[in-house]
Amino acid sequence: MAHMIPAQPKDFEPASHEGVVFEALSRLPDTFYVFHSLTTVSLGRNRPYTLHESDFVVISPQHGILTIEAKAGNNITYQNGNWYYSNGIVMPHHGPYHQARVAMHNLMNCIDQAAPTIKRKCKFLSAVWFMDLPLDVLHTISLPPEAPLSLTLTQDDLQDPTAKILSIFSTPVYGFCPEGPLTKQEFNHLMDHVLCPVFRLIATPDSQNKAMELHFNALLREQYRLLDFLEEQPVAVINGAAGTGKTMLAVEKARRHSVAGDTVLFLCYNRLLCDMLNNQYKNHPQAEYRKQFERVSFMTLSKLAYELVGDFQDISGLADCLADCADYPGKLPYMHIIVDEGQDFGMVDENRRLFTDGEINCSVIDFLREAALANGGTFYLFYDKHQMIQGGSQAKYPLPECIEDSDCRLTLHINCRNTREIAATSVTPLRDKKNRKVPVKTAGYWGEPIPPTLHVLSNQEQQRPALHRTLDTLIAQRIENITILTVQTFDYTALKGFLEEDPNNASLRFYSYRGRKYPVTTCIRFKGMESDAIILMDLREDSFEGRSGLAFYVGASRAKYRLDLLLTLPEEKYYSLAQKLDPNVPTRSRTPERIRRQLGNLFSATVVTD
Repeated sequence: MAHMIPAQPKDFEPASHEGVVFEALSRLPDTFYVFHSLTTVSLGRNRPYTLHESDFVVISPQHGILTIEAKAGNNITYQNGNWYYSNGIVMPHHGPYHQARVAMHNLMNCIDQAAPTIKRKCKFLSAVWFMDLPLDVLHTISLPPEAPLSLTLTQDDLQDPTAKILSIFSTPVYGFCPEGPLTKQEFNHLMDHVLCPVFRLIATPDSQNKAMELHFNALLREQYRLLDFLEEQPVAVINGAAGTGKTMLAVEKARRHSVAGDTVLFLCYNRLLCDMLNNQYKNHPQAEYRKQFERVSFMTLSKLAYELVGDFQDISGLADCLADCADYPGKLPYMHIIVDEGQDFGMVDENRRLFTDGEINCSVIDFLREAALANGGTFYLFYDKHQMIQGGSQAKYPLPECIEDSDCRLTLHINCRNTREIAATSVTPLRDKKNRKVPVKTAGYWGEPIPPTLHVLSNQEQQRPALHRTLDTLIAQRIENITILTVQTFDYTALKGFLEEDPNNASLRFYSYRGRKYPVTTCIRFKGMESDAIILMDLREDSFEGRSGLAFYVGASRAKYRLDLLLTLPEEKYYSLAQKLDPNVPTRSRTPERIRRQLGNLFSATVVTD
C-alpha cells in the first residue's frame, strides 16, 4: 500500500472521479508516496504570483517524481489544437498534457529553491490519466505530438497502476544524468522540509494528532501483506490485540469481495460498531465509494436472525436454518462470511447474564463457516486472544470451534491505532504466563509523546468535577472527537441522573456540558470503535482484575491520541492497588508520594491528584 498524503482524498468535484484514481494509486507498493491535490506557488522577480495544482504527485526515492493530471469523461476530443471536455467546453491551460508539464516544472522550481542538491538527483516526469477511456480506444486514434501514449494512463491501469507507473519512470529524460537514488536522509529532508512540513510547523495537539494519523495510515504494511496471503486461504482465523487493525482489515477484505461481484456477510456482535460501519461505508456521501460496498451486508446476530427466520430473538431458529444452508449449497444468500470480534459470541452482559445461549451463538458461527464453504466462498474470523478470558477452557463461556480448530491461524502484531503510551496503559491489567505485563508493539509517530493522565480521586463525588476539568483541557487542545466510557453500568456510574438517552440506541447516552453533548456508553458496548480522546470513568481498586480488567483494556484501547483515567482511590489504598498490579512493588518507603509515582509507572501515565 502506498503512503497516501493526505490519508483520505481532499475535496474534489464528483464529476472528476479523482477518488477512483486515489484508490488506484493507493495500491502502489509501500516504497511510493502519493500526494493528492498538491499546490505550489510561483514567486519570482518580474513574474506574477501564480498557483499551480497537481491532481496527483507520485514520489519514489528510487525512481523520481511524477505529476499526473487526471481527466474524466468518455468523449474527450482534440480538434484544431484544442482539448475539449465531454460536454464540449474547451479545457483550460492548453490541455491536460501542458497542464501536467507546467505543474511538473513549477514543482521542480520549488524543490530547486529549497533543496537544489536533491533536485539534481531527481528525475521529473509528467503524465495524463484518462480514467474512463480503455487503452484499446486510444490505440485507434492519432494523439497529438504533445501526448505520447507512453506517458498516458488509461482505464486499464485502475486495477493496478504499478507496471505503468514504473514504465513511465523508465522514460529517458534529456539532460538528466542520474547520480543514484535519493538517500534516506535526502528523501526525509524532501518530505519533511519541502513538500509536507506542516506537521512540524505548528506544535499544537491538533497538528500532532493529524501527523500521527498520517503516520499510522502509512504503516499498515503488515495488514496488507496478510490480505494478500488470505487470497489463497478459504478459511482463516486472525488474532490481534486491540488497535492492530482487525476491523480495518476485515472491512478491506469485504470490499475486495464486493468489488469482485461477490456477496459478503460482515457479522458484528456490537450494535454500535454495526451502525458505524453502515454509516461509514454503506451510507457514504460519495456514490462511487458506496458502490464498492453494495454487496456487503453489515449485520448483528439478531439482524441476521430477522433476515433469515423473521425473528430478532430466534437465535436457535437461526442455527437450524444455517445448518440447512450448510447441507444445501446456494441457500445462504452470501458467498463470503467475515466475523469481527469472534470471541464475543459466547459473552455475557455487564450483570453476567448471557444475552442468549452462548453455545447457540457459537453454533451459529460454526454453521456459517460450513455454509460459506458449501457456497464455494470463504470464511474469516477476527478475534482478540486477550479477551478470551470469557471463553474456551479458561472460563465457563464457550468459543466458536473454528477459533480452536482452524488450520490457518494468523496474528497481527503492530498496534496502528494507539500511541505507544496509550497502548502500554491499556494492557496494564493483562499478564502473560510468567505474570509479566503483556508487551505491545506500536508504530512510531511524529511529535512529542503525550502519556495518558491518571486522575486519582479520594471519593466518587469528585468524578464529575474531574470530568469537567478534563473536558475543559481537551476543548482547549482543540480535540473534537471525545467519548466518555464507564467501566460500570449506566445504573452505577457517577453520571447517573445526568444522562440523556438516545431514542434510537439503548447502548448510548449523552452528557451535556457547556452547550455540547458528549456520547457516553460502557466499555464493552464500545468494542470495535475508537475516538480521538477517551475519558474512562468510575475506576476503582477492583477495576483491574478479571472481567473488570477486561473492560479497562477494551475501554482504554479505544483512545487514539488522548486518554484520561478517573480513578477513585483513597490514599491508604495506593499501595494495595500497586501491589495487585505488580507483586514486586518495593515495600520500603511506602509514602503516598512514592507509591503515587509507582502507580504512574505501572499505568505508563502522568498522575494527577484532585
